[in-house]
Amino acid sequence: MHPITFDKNIAIDGYEFEINNPANCEGSYVRILDKIYSQLIAMLSHHCKVLVCMQIYHLHDYSEDNKVFSDFVQKYKKRLKKRFGFTRIGYVWVREQGQSEPQHYHLALFLDGNKVQCHHGIFKLAEKIWTDWGHPHPSFVPQNSYYNLDRRDGRILNHVLYHLSYMAKVRTKDEKRPLTVNRYEGSRIDQILRN
Repeated sequence: MHPITFDKNIAIDGYEFEINNPANCEGSYVRILDKIYSQLIAMLSHHCKVLVCMQIYHLHDYSEDNKVFSDFVQKYKKRLKKRFGFTRIGYVWVREQGQSEPQHYHLALFLDGNKVQCHHGIFKLAEKIWTDWGHPHPSFVPQNSYYNLDRRDGRILNHVLYHLSYMAKVRTKDEKRPLTVNRYEGSRIDQILRN
């Protein structure tokens, strides 16, 4: 069973935030919301600043599995660590398929904001890897494609969680996806508990 919420707010680990849950999206998957929240909060427990980058990746052809995107994420993380010196990279991606035949993927990266404050080098590296593999150019919406989060600023955290919550929408997740294929995946970073 994959719980779905139709509410406009959700509480995870005692923290309540608003979610982008429009009526035409058929609700939001709670487990995806939980993964987004847990990985972003885990990164903020390790780093006082976190750069959040959001990207969209399209394929030329439909694939019944997520192997090509999973392989890309692993390669991308490896190259990001080498270039920027990250010790950990948080992420969540979701598989979607709208009217077009091939699926596409939304990726949210959570990076150490003390090592990088701007998204340009992050996006350029993604574009190079993805297009070198023969795929269409990734999409980056200029407004709201990245955020610089500070651990002490709850207002921006709420705004980012609201923006990211759209990734959890039910619509476009299940129409053509084989039942054995994941609709999302994310990092497994543990949160540091502070006194």
